[in-house]
Formats: sequence, C-alpha cells, structure tokens
Amino acid sequence: MTMKKKLIWMLTSCRASLRSTKRASSFCARSIAAFAAILTFCGTTTSAQAQVKYCMTYTEYVNGQWTTADTAWAETISAASRRIVQSSDYKMKSTDEALEKKLNKEAFAVVTGDGLYVNCRNFRHQGVRFGSGYARGFRMADGKLCVVNRKVGKSTLLEAGLTGGITSALAPGVIASAIAGTGLTEVQLANQVCYLVDSDAGSNGKTKITQIGDQVISTLLADRKDLLDKYNAAGDKRTRQSALNALSILREAGMLE
Repeated sequence: MTMKKKLIWMLTSCRASLRSTKRASSFCARSIAAFAAILTFCGTTTSAQAQVKYCMTYTEYVNGQWTTADTAWAETISAASRRIVQSSDYKMKSTDEALEKKLNKEAFAVVTGDGLYVNCRNFRHQGVRFGSGYARGFRMADGKLCVVNRKVGKSTLLEAGLTGGITSALAPGVIASAIAGTGLTEVQLANQVCYLVDSDAGSNGKTKITQIGDQVISTLLADRKDLLDKYNAAGDKRTRQSALNALSILREAGMLE
C-alpha cells in the first residue's frame, strides 16, 4: 500500500470513529486535519486514470507521432513541494512503474483525458531551468506549442508567489476566456506566463524556449492592431504578460486550437 493510500485509509477510519464515540472525536478531528494537510502536500490527482498517449520529442509532437499507454494520469504537485524543489505544476503517475519513470524522465508531452501536458525538465529560458515536472500545453494554429509555467529567467530565479491582485485590471470576460479548458485557476494564470516552444532540444539535450511577452505578442498580432491594443490596455507589464491576459488574446486571435 502506498503512503498516499495509507493516509486515505486513515482518514476514512477516523471519520468512521467520529460517528461512534465522543472521546474519539477530538483525536480524530485533529488527525483528519493533519492527514488532510499531508495529502495536500503530497499532491492531488488532476486527470482520470485512463489510457493516455505520449511522444518523445517536439518533432514527434508536430507530426502527430504518439504512442498509446494504459493507465496513467497527471497529478498536481502541491505548492509547498514546488517551492522546495522548484518544479513545474504536475507529475505523471502510473500503475506501471517503468511507464511512470519513462513519462517523467524521458517523454516530451502527454495527452490525458483532460488535455495536453508538456514535460519541462529540459526547457531553458535565458539559461535558467524550470526543474522537473509537467505544465499545461496548448497547440497553436501553426502547429507550434504554447506552454503555461511560472516566470523564470536571469532576473526571475524564484517561483512567483501565488497571490492575487494582478487580475483587477482584467475584465471578467477576459478572465473567463483565459481559464476555459485550461484546468488552471485564475490565481495560477495570473502568476504564470506563456512560453513558445518551436524546436527540438539542442545537442546538449536542452530546449531553449521563448516567453510570449510584449515583443512576441507584437509580432504575432502584427495584422491585428485591435487585439494588440487590447493586450496593451490590460495594465502594467506583469499584468499584460500574465498567462491570464495572453491566453485570452491568443484565443481571440484564433491562434490556439
């Protein structure tokens, strides 16, 4: 029995005890709170345990060369764990240990029942690594890949704090458009940015990716001044470049499938 399954069993047992004796209630109430906190730290299942498909390189992704695998799913890595190990948002889990290792250590992207996940372990932005783990990905209309992850770079070495405040300049419609179908919360999107992936790894095994910031957006929207103006009107640099704003604009431009 895995650690997580043991914790879930203990939680179930304690809840049963709460109905049986008043004396046990105090202990179990404390235990439930503690175990729930541990489960939160361990992470929660994001996608259903079902058949998935994966590819090993960016080229395989572009060409639609997928390999099918049974019983794997994406699991959210808790915020506490992400801060400790500087990882991305998700990890792949499977009842097959060899498959789980392959997905987390070698695969480029995985498609589960709820969408596309991209392995960021070999990504570099301005020479800075993202660490292990997967992030949500979105296929662009031109076949390239948009990935949502925390902001990293020479001037941003630590994960952005998960606090609110930057979404106030964005209209509710913009927020709803950005969130739709991503599996991410408003807070996550407000504190993360979009990256463009358009090549395989180099000879060193690392893939250089580009943040979809002001300069890239200006290029992408060269023929859509109306949307470029809307993007710039979102507010300060942090608000403009947030995934919350960028995804909404890219969707409205028809650049995301």
